[in-house]
Amino acid sequence: MSRGAKGGRWAAYGAAAALLLAGCTSGAEGTGSAGATGSGTSGSTDGQTSSTTSAPARPARLKLSPADGARDVMPDQPVTVQAMTGRLDDVTVRTADGSAVEGGVTGSQWTSTGRLAPGSRYSVTTRSTGPDGVERTARSTFRTHEPAVTATYGMVYDGQTVGVAMPVSLQFDSAVTSARYRRAIEKAVTVTTSPRTQGSWGWLDDRQLMWRPKSF
Repeated sequence: MSRGAKGGRWAAYGAAAALLLAGCTSGAEGTGSAGATGSGTSGSTDGQTSSTTSAPARPARLKLSPADGARDVMPDQPVTVQAMTGRLDDVTVRTADGSAVEGGVTGSQWTSTGRLAPGSRYSVTTRSTGPDGVERTARSTFRTHEPAVTATYGMVYDGQTVGVAMPVSLQFDSAVTSARYRRAIEKAVTVTTSPRTQGSWGWLDDRQLMWRPKSF
């Protein structure tokens, strides 16, 4: 009787150890599969299971100004596209009729050099290469400010021969009273002479802008 009881105790100990070993093995397998983020398990061959891990996509991060969907953008505001990560390969800015806005890249940023038209819709197409080496194309749009009044103007003595003291004069049909608008007009208008001559702008009144050479 004592021999049989002893054998029963060893059998009970053996069963408990087997259950404990099975529990530890099951827990290790579960933690491994749940903790492997971004990994997939392929089919098994001859009882062996293989896993593959794919790196996450890393596109270039671009900063656009104006932002996608922006409205009421002032026509004198430049368009800029800067690569914060990755490489900027190409930028195209076009109006709805397909006219392109001139610009160029300096370092990692593209900046427009051409002036925008008021009350127009523009599309920006970018081509960039991300840190992952993959080239991607993205598009955004914005709309410029629609002015309440569009100024019209003409050149005084256009096509005529004048004396040496006569300035180049632009006559506006409506008054320009804002100092900010006056500065913007002076910046937007250029005078080209032959031979090359230095000069400066000045306002005769609210409607007439004149350019005079530095010397006769």
